[in-house]
Amino acid sequence: MRSIKYFFLPVILLVSLAHPVGAEESGGLSLIGQTPWVNEEHLTFDIRVSGPLERGFFVIQAHQGITQISSLSVDQVGAGDLLGSPVLVPLSSSLNSSGVATFDLSVSALPENEADLTLDSGAVYPFTVQLTSIDGTVLDQFVTPVIVPDDSFSSPLTTALRLSVAGPPPLQSDGSVVFDDTLLTELRALGDAVSSHPSVPVTILLPPATVVGLSRSGLEAHGQLVDLLTPGLESSVKIASASFVTADPEAWRQVNRSDIYRDLLTHGDVVFVDRLGVVAQRSVTLLEPTATAETLSLLLQFGSTEFLVDAHHLTPIPGASSDAFVQPVALRDANGQLRSARVLDPQISSYFTNYDEPVVAVQFLLAHLALLSWSVQEDASAVVVVPEQVALLPLLVDLLFNTLSEAPFVELSHLEPLVLSENFFGPTFDLWPTEVASMVDRANGHGLVEMVLSAYQELLGGPHPSVITLTGLLETTTAVELSNDEVNKYFSAIYHEVTEMMGQFYLPDSQNVRLTSRQATVPFTVENNLSVPATVVIGLTSDGRLTFPDGEEILVTLQPGSNRILLTVAARASGDARVQVTLRSPDQSRLLQLASTQLFVRTTKLSGVGVLLLVMALSVLAVWWVRSARAPRPVSPDYHEVNPQED
Repeated sequence: MRSIKYFFLPVILLVSLAHPVGAEESGGLSLIGQTPWVNEEHLTFDIRVSGPLERGFFVIQAHQGITQISSLSVDQVGAGDLLGSPVLVPLSSSLNSSGVATFDLSVSALPENEADLTLDSGAVYPFTVQLTSIDGTVLDQFVTPVIVPDDSFSSPLTTALRLSVAGPPPLQSDGSVVFDDTLLTELRALGDAVSSHPSVPVTILLPPATVVGLSRSGLEAHGQLVDLLTPGLESSVKIASASFVTADPEAWRQVNRSDIYRDLLTHGDVVFVDRLGVVAQRSVTLLEPTATAETLSLLLQFGSTEFLVDAHHLTPIPGASSDAFVQPVALRDANGQLRSARVLDPQISSYFTNYDEPVVAVQFLLAHLALLSWSVQEDASAVVVVPEQVALLPLLVDLLFNTLSEAPFVELSHLEPLVLSENFFGPTFDLWPTEVASMVDRANGHGLVEMVLSAYQELLGGPHPSVITLTGLLETTTAVELSNDEVNKYFSAIYHEVTEMMGQFYLPDSQNVRLTSRQATVPFTVENNLSVPATVVIGLTSDGRLTFPDGEEILVTLQPGSNRILLTVAARASGDARVQVTLRSPDQSRLLQLASTQLFVRTTKLSGVGVLLLVMALSVLAVWWVRSARAPRPVSPDYHEVNPQED
């Protein structure tokens, strides 16, 4: 490898003479592998080249070592003075059949060793790697830090790692289940890393709704995604408590529906117990950008005791060299009480958001932690949270688990000990929240659907699969990933299902009834076309001529099919009357009207005066009959008594 030092600019100029002028060339570089820190005096780069470029050069240039973390920022790294001469390698002699070039460079702190690179220990060296055409045009380049550990520092930096998998809920408004492909890829990457490194302490936030969907899908591949996490769950992996679908607690607090977020958290915890067999850790909560002092107080009621917060959501914003990034700080809640928290360093987050290549992002993270471990007091610590918007690609996750667990300047720890501060609070901050997306319309719609489903459940006599399904749709509407138009589709689907149910009850049309007494029972038929019993309230109202001895509302349970109900009716006077019969749900507000019809009642019973006259008439007739029966009958002159003996 030493011979590659001697390919300098003159070589490039000579080769360029044979290259046609004006020919367009293109190519790209990707760092797919690197020695995370210099070990055993050698450094390796694995670089993939893309594009049609066939001739050109790799140019590898080291920069002066840095010892300040601020020098790792995107706008400064690679801008320092050059260190030594660049290493040039012809493209044609370095690429394998897969388009990958591997460079193994020797490293020494002593110039007399004649190594490819002379680098002192205890520093980080930015390396610029360029891909040039044969005429020297830079086609692509990247900067990656090279870490040369200092063996004299024997106290590694205690570091906690938190990873999160987030995405849209799988349950669709039509009841189907559609999993987000990126989310499944992230779960697979996490599962593989955990199963390969079950002893690495890490906190993982999973989407409970997706865990449920995978468990119920019936596909072996989906079940395996959940099973991959099992080895780690039994040892060092901790699951962070999460709402069933992604929700903003402050948004629901502002519409006085904090109970919705509370129920989502509870459901999420139940999922982890039922599906993974673990109790989720709710003590440490990552605050949303919208969080306020009131949010802190609310989350404390729900079981959170410590918090993670981004530096940009604090006032004042801590400086880049602030101790706020290496020790617990205090946040003021709505009551003025101080709550322990850890501030997430935005520079650490920037490594994941600014660098698309996982190897480069992890190298910058390692360089940051190395410089931190060499420059702070022994009780300092760091918290690494990969931003949720960063896809947890398999290479990224594998690198994080491998390098952080083996780095000589890092000691991985669980999150809780690094956040909890029993007797000490560092700097004190107030929250500076971003604006909350209005949830008024969604909350109002949610409340109406809640009442409808509550009435539906009471009608069916308690929890029922159809109610549970609709409740799942309602719960999904709280997800922040859904737009208002998408939420309305869920609401419409729920209303449609309930309306279909309401149409399964039938009453006879305009039934005529004749009463021949003051009070009678009227047979009445109700059809229940559901496959299950239904509890309903039969409401009776009249125009004032009839009363209902059993009450104007009758609670009955309708069996599937035809049900014969006896209604007790009393008439106040003879004549025609009309009864309105309404079938409603049994909830307190009688919200759902299932069916309605009318009874026409004709009363032919006599009034009280008529009965008295009839009794008097019958009495007169009875007296006349008795007297007539006792009086002797007169003998007719033509009457002749026949003597039978005269014959």
